[in-house]
Amino acid sequence: MLTTDGLVTLNFNQLNRPKLTRLPKIDMYFRGTNTSMSDSVGNLLFYSNGSKIFGFDHNLMPNGDTLSPNYKRLGENSTQGIVALPFPGQKGKYVFLNKEVKDYPAFVASARMFSGIIDMQLNNGKGRVLKKREVLMEDTLEYGRITACRHANGRDWWIIQPEFDSNRFYRFYLGVLGFVLKGNQTVGAVVEHGAGQMAFSPDGAKFIWAKGT
Repeated sequence: MLTTDGLVTLNFNQLNRPKLTRLPKIDMYFRGTNTSMSDSVGNLLFYSNGSKIFGFDHNLMPNGDTLSPNYKRLGENSTQGIVALPFPGQKGKYVFLNKEVKDYPAFVASARMFSGIIDMQLNNGKGRVLKKREVLMEDTLEYGRITACRHANGRDWWIIQPEFDSNRFYRFYLGVLGFVLKGNQTVGAVVEHGAGQMAFSPDGAKFIWAKGT
């Protein structure tokens, strides 16, 4: 949670009385884009605003700045502009996807999608960004809307990314060898750009895209 004086953490280990702790002011702001990762028992590992990555100690992770060439100190302003996932079969490693935001004459969209890798076993267990800004694809993509769904095998992941002002969706598969583009699918009506969010149902059987005005 962000306040004008810094971050506030909420601990839900006591469900009937969550513990609120105010942290000192840090150089991390959230404008819309956010992601975070915890371990299997709920301990915070890292979090991001789409521009940089902080560790659980609320300090900038080594090599965790300038995730996009168009760096924004206050963070990206798109919903679902970054997503982080466990790297299948790679102990202690996590991958993340984020995008470059480009201002066109009449609209704002994404021109490139990037991937990166975090190794939480480095830096005395505080983590280090091993790779960032690895170009995964180039196209005129929807602003934000990076959405992931667990693969039926229970280990790997599917990632869906819509094309801008289109009904075409790119499909990425994340397995032990990394990302593979599995083509695209055109389905449903064209959804014009605007505020909104995409999500899968918990069992992965249904997909929804809610768009604001």
